[in-house]
Amino acid sequence: MTAAFFSKLLTTGIRIRLIESDEIATIGVGEATIPAIKFYNEALELDENEFVRKTQGTFKLGIEFVNWRKIGHSYIHGFGKIGQDLGLLKCYQY
Repeated sequence: MTAAFFSKLLTTGIRIRLIESDEIATIGVGEATIPAIKFYNEALELDENEFVRKTQGTFKLGIEFVNWRKIGHSYIHGFGKIGQDLGLLKCYQY
């Protein structure tokens, strides 16, 4: 990702060489992807529909933290505004 970003930003007089190590394992895709990936993809001029289709990606709306405060307790942290506010009925977050 860094090499792709640098190749877009540094276009004059710069050569980029990507070196991979056999000693460092590959981390699975999406383990640290956050909503700002949208801005990254836009900066690289990637088509989001094509990106999701070719990577077989999904959209993650939040993350659940199990045993957050104590054993048996869980907390769901949503990314951004989720659901629809129905006026007097404000239960979409549940």
